[in-house]
Amino acid sequence: MANARTDDARAAVVIKKRIRNRYTIELLGTWSIIHNPDFKVVEFDHFKSQSGLHGFMF
Repeated sequence: MANARTDDARAAVVIKKRIRNRYTIELLGTWSIIHNPDFKVVEFDHFKSQSGLHGFMF
């Protein structure tokens, strides 16, 4: 999707929006829980609860 954009700035916007998506955050959290033994679930819960909101910045 990002490569289909005409310039780098627009590609960056596509990536930022995708990373802010709640489902993407949940996927990253699930992957991290499985593959990262030092993953901090409590800190991640804050990001997960804020994801998808307009003011959320990852």
